[in-house]
Amino acid sequence: MLQNQMQALRTLMMQCMADWYLRGGDPNDQTRLSRILDVAQDLKALSTLLNASQFTFVVDLACLASRREYLKLDKWLSDKIREHRVSPLLSFFQITGYFQARKMCWS
Repeated sequence: MLQNQMQALRTLMMQCMADWYLRGGDPNDQTRLSRILDVAQDLKALSTLLNASQFTFVVDLACLASRREYLKLDKWLSDKIREHRVSPLLSFFQITGYFQARKMCWS
């Protein structure tokens, strides 16, 4: 029972982190995402966060984790495509479009 409660609390914390990031006002301000990644690393919870349901949060977090060399982005993307059984071509266009939009924001 205690283990179920701990898992539920962990899931809630991860959801709150994603929501906190997504509610940040300025898309160019990556301080929230950076802080979330630091906490995730401290808690050994990066893989849990990378399985969240908020696509924009997960992709942004994966990119930052990759830049800090915590994650191999190409392998992670391949695994996600395989896991969700999505056409690689469709995934490529969806992800490329998203990255282009974010790149304009981060520039």
